[in-house]
Amino acid sequence: MAVKILTNNKGLSLIELMVVIVLIGIILSTIIFMAKGAILNMGTEAVISELALAIYKARQEAVSGNPDPSKRTFDLNQPLIKPYSPIKITAIPVLGTNTCKSICEDQLNSICVSGNNFCFTPSEKFTFERSSGRLTNPHALFVTSNKRIMAILITTSGNYFVAELINNTWKTQRELKQLLPKQDNKQPTDVGDVGQIK
Repeated sequence: MAVKILTNNKGLSLIELMVVIVLIGIILSTIIFMAKGAILNMGTEAVISELALAIYKARQEAVSGNPDPSKRTFDLNQPLIKPYSPIKITAIPVLGTNTCKSICEDQLNSICVSGNNFCFTPSEKFTFERSSGRLTNPHALFVTSNKRIMAILITTSGNYFVAELINNTWKTQRELKQLLPKQDNKQPTDVGDVGQIK
């Protein structure tokens, strides 16, 4: 006994084809939207990592005793630090809620990070002392994208750490340490370790 298989050779109607195209468009736009957010977050972390590397190199030149001040200087305007169109880098502080009780002296700027006041001098350029690798004043650089606001905070010892503005409060981001070059473990690398820095 032979089985007759019925086949429909008409193909898809115009309406069915349009429904399939609309569904594919919705799926693709959702994927692109989600990927764009992830790329922006990775981009902010990449900028922080690049800034940390430039700071690390300048400090290493200082610790090695390089007499050339230009080699021991971090400059935000140097060509190695590439501009990222959706991301802005500045030394001008982005303030959050201040729950810290202490204030900075000598008219330094400050942000309250994880309950500790971080006092700093806003500057796009700073030079590490020869041999010691220290700074005269602490500094901060702020990295802002559409999704995140982060900061790299540099202590007078020359070490640095990362903070992020979450719900209008600055918080230390210890989990981002793997993005940064290895630092001197004898020196504080967290605002909680240094407390109020002047």
